[in-house]
Amino acid sequence: MSFEDLAPTILGFSKSGIPDYMKGINISKNSPPEREFFSSRARMDDQPMRSYFVRDKSYQYIRNIDKTPGGAKIDFRDTLKTMDALNKGHLNNSLTTEQEQWFENKSDEELYDLKKDPCKPHSMAQETLMSERLNYYRQKLDEWRNTSNDMSTVPESDMVKDLLDNNGQQKTTLSPVVERDDVTEKIYIANRTENASIGYSFDGEIWEIYTGSISNHLF
Repeated sequence: MSFEDLAPTILGFSKSGIPDYMKGINISKNSPPEREFFSSRARMDDQPMRSYFVRDKSYQYIRNIDKTPGGAKIDFRDTLKTMDALNKGHLNNSLTTEQEQWFENKSDEELYDLKKDPCKPHSMAQETLMSERLNYYRQKLDEWRNTSNDMSTVPESDMVKDLLDNNGQQKTTLSPVVERDDVTEKIYIANRTENASIGYSFDGEIWEIYTGSISNHLF
């Protein structure tokens, strides 16, 4: 099961409609079909570690955009006893060849046979015999990335700027328009800000999302 399957599966169990924009599969009735699973990573703390992952029952393919070593210094992680032992072993050259690979810069691509090499210390991405399989996962990854707007290509500093107005201040929504129908006595609220949600409350403590006219018996 992929994380993308979680939302449509919950909706399936609740007998609710599943929006067309959801990518996952509803497995509330049937087992998921055999397929590739996709994931990505942007960074860990302040270390850039952007990578994409494609996995099925036999192989895992990794495309590394950033080449930062897995063992790069990350303050909160370095407090763990396991990391303390690895860092000390790296400094005194007591790690095995496989363990030491974690402190080396990542390659552009990695490919692992999960049945023969479940711990993944031996990448086959450079093996000539694996070129066809490597191209297969490259194509699958490209297809997946083309299904949505890949925001991981946008630097976080630019994302922060996008949240601000021309004066560097946080953007605010336009005030909605509220109208009471004299016949039905229902309250209608018009949203003047695209893609914004409207929250309303009668007592200032309990808030709800506006999804349609509000009946008079509620206020």
